[in-house]
This record gives sequence, structure tokens and C-alpha cells, in this order.
Amino acid sequence: MARKRLMSRLCTLIVIALLASGSAVVYAEQDKVSKSNKDAAVTESVSNKRENISSAYALDSAVMLYERLRNTEVTVPQELLDAGIEKGADEAFMKAVVLGYANLDDFEETVASDSIRKQDMLNILYKTVINYDGSYAIAGDEADDILNSCYDNAYIDEENRVAYAFMMKQGIVYGKSGTEPDKALTVGGCDELVENVYDLFAKEITFDMDDVSITIGANIESVTDKLGQPNRIDDSVYSFKWYVYNADPEKFVMIGVQADRICAVYSNSSALGTGTVSVGDAYVRAADYKSDKNFTFYTDNNGNIDAVLYHRFDKEAEYTEKAETD
Repeated sequence: MARKRLMSRLCTLIVIALLASGSAVVYAEQDKVSKSNKDAAVTESVSNKRENISSAYALDSAVMLYERLRNTEVTVPQELLDAGIEKGADEAFMKAVVLGYANLDDFEETVASDSIRKQDMLNILYKTVINYDGSYAIAGDEADDILNSCYDNAYIDEENRVAYAFMMKQGIVYGKSGTEPDKALTVGGCDELVENVYDLFAKEITFDMDDVSITIGANIESVTDKLGQPNRIDDSVYSFKWYVYNADPEKFVMIGVQADRICAVYSNSSALGTGTVSVGDAYVRAADYKSDKNFTFYTDNNGNIDAVLYHRFDKEAEYTEKAETD
């Protein structure tokens, strides 16, 4: 009897071991399949980003960028929409027509194009910025001065020169080496350009100092028109200049400026605030901004905000670059 019970337990253990072993094999195979699927998805994603974009994709990207910047949808007049429908154009294309990126008469040619050059896309993105904020438009003379230092100057078409120079001025294109203006743009390249433009010009943060609004992404003229020219202009450890207003110690403020854009703010004045928090407030009032790494709040011994610094630059990367070039 004892022998039978022992054999029964032994058989049970063997069965459990076999089942466990089988499960391990099954799970191992499942893991292999899962990893294979993930690898395939990543490979497909990377491959998709390397695919050339069509003109239609470029236009849609520019329209969506404009709508993101303005936080509103482009409206197509019904008469124009009806005219587009007659030609087979959808609403997305007609939005591009409204914004001046495309012509309805060129609809068939545009939708048939399976690629777009980098310089042509930069032209569309320049129009997007100017539609959003016309104060950034640059003149032909300024464009020529900028392009004189561009390695690929001779390869830039006349109709794209102002746009290309503008993108160089903003640091989106660096002209000191080959920028390949005639290269067909990929999905990844297009998406990167769009995001870079959005990051530079999106007006999401505004500081108020009495009746003066200091908005990140806005043209510095929006400040100098009210405050006048700064008392001095200093270099920063980053790639922008500090416009320093220190005539009135009670309203001391430094405004970071790069390519005419406001990109940074520093102040220890109690006149400065964001609408929800001001210099002098208890640090707990800054809770809504703690997750935003662009903000730095300095506090005094009482735990109150003593000064505020805002900028989007990578501190570690900038300091490393400066150390390597010094």
C-alpha cells in the first residue's frame, strides 16, 4: 500500500514536472514570438519614417501644424469647398489652398506627386509661420546675407530662398555643411521639421509684468514696443542673448532672445507672474509647474519664491558643448 502511494506521488511529481517543462517551452516560444513581433513593429516603424513623403502628406502636416499653433481649425468657405469637390479635392487639401500652400488648379498634379524636396517643404513651413505671426517675415536682402554663408546656396531655387534663409536664421537648418536642399524628404524628416517649428513658435507660456506680456515664442518686438530697448544685452551660456532691463530694480527682468524670438525669462521682481504664481508667493503655489522642467524656481529662507527662470534649452548639453569649445 505504501509502495502504491509512493508510486502515485512519484507519478504526480513527474506529471507536474512535465507540465511545467511544457509550459516553460510554450512560454519561451510565446516570448520569442512576442519579441519577434515587437522587433518587426520597431523595424516597420523605422522603415516607415524613412519612406519618402508625398506632397499631400507635406500639405496635411503643414495644415495640422498651423492648427496646433493657432489652437483652432482652418475653415474652408462653402463656395470654395464646393469648387474643390467638383475637382475631386477633399477638405484637407482645400485647407492648404486657404492657407496659400497649394492651388486648386494644381490639385491633380499635387496628389500625383509621391515626393517633395526639403527646400519646398521649408517654404511651406515658412508660410505657416508667417500665417501664424507675420512679424517674423524676412526681406530678400536679409535672406541673401544669410545665404551667403550657406554651403548649398547655389542649389536653392529662387522661390525658396527667403524660406531657406529664415530656417537658417532660426537654427532649423545649419548651412555650414551640406544640407541637401534637393533631397526628397522622408516621413521622419518631415515630422522632425514640423515639431522643431512648433517648439520654437508655440506661444504656451506668458509672463506678465504690470501691463507688459512676455510670451515665449513671440517676437521680441512685442516687448520692446512697450519697454523700449534694453539697458544692455549680454551673452548667455546658451545660444541666445539676454536683454537686460534693470533701470527700475523693482521691475528687473532679463529676456532671452534668439533670432528675434523670446526664448527665456528670468526675474526676481514681485511684479512678474504667470497668472497663477508670482515672485514672492509661497513655493507651494508653483505646484502646477513642477512637472515642467523648463521652469526653475528659486526660494528664500522662508520657502517663498525669490526668482523664476524659464528656458527650453538642454542645460547639460549646452554646458558640455561650451566646455568642449573653450
